[in-house]
Amino acid sequence: TVNNVQNGVMAKTGYGNIVMNNVAGVIKTSSANGNITVNAREIIPTGELLVFTEKGNIKISMPEDTNAQVQAKTVSGSVFSEHSITTKPRTMKFNRQTISQLRREASGTIGTGGSSIKVHTNRGNISLVQS
Repeated sequence: TVNNVQNGVMAKTGYGNIVMNNVAGVIKTSSANGNITVNAREIIPTGELLVFTEKGNIKISMPEDTNAQVQAKTVSGSVFSEHSITTKPRTMKFNRQTISQLRREASGTIGTGGSSIKVHTNRGNISLVQS
């Protein structure tokens, strides 16, 4: 568990959960097997948030007024967001494969864009929630 860091933080574990509370700045965290929870105090315009786990759920809590470019993807699971994400227009057929793909990835802009948020899990769900 990491608490109250303003100028960026990096945490990595092979097995086990990672929890970050009240963090800001450049945030990088990864786990081979474990859940990751990031409670960000703010996402600064020049900040970067990189979260990866091979097997586990990811939950990122961000302020309602967050501005960022986001890429969230899971191979086996779903992506959920309480933040509105503006996606680029694309043309696709709506069938089982594309509907499944839409559940597994979200890419676009939160607010006016700015900082970079990249989130990936191979086996687990991703939740982007408002704090």
